[in-house]
Amino acid sequence: MGTMFSTYLSVVVAIAEIIGGILLAIPKTKIVGWFEGFLVIFNIVVLHVAHDFVGNVIWLLPTILFLTANYFQKGKIYSLIN
Repeated sequence: MGTMFSTYLSVVVAIAEIIGGILLAIPKTKIVGWFEGFLVIFNIVVLHVAHDFVGNVIWLLPTILFLTANYFQKGKIYSLIN
């Protein structure tokens, strides 16, 4: 984790999250923003499961929030895809 914060990677992740949030706010680009958010959450989960599964469970919060929000919006997500 020290490597991530001492290099450019944390800046890239922050920019990706901001861009994803902006894309979610624009109606025509919601699916792109959702997909980008999905990729960020997926990478968070993979990183923490692979490296510190037992010691750190902070990754569960954004994962549960993302899955819950998507569950209640699944009709809208399906309509964006089709």
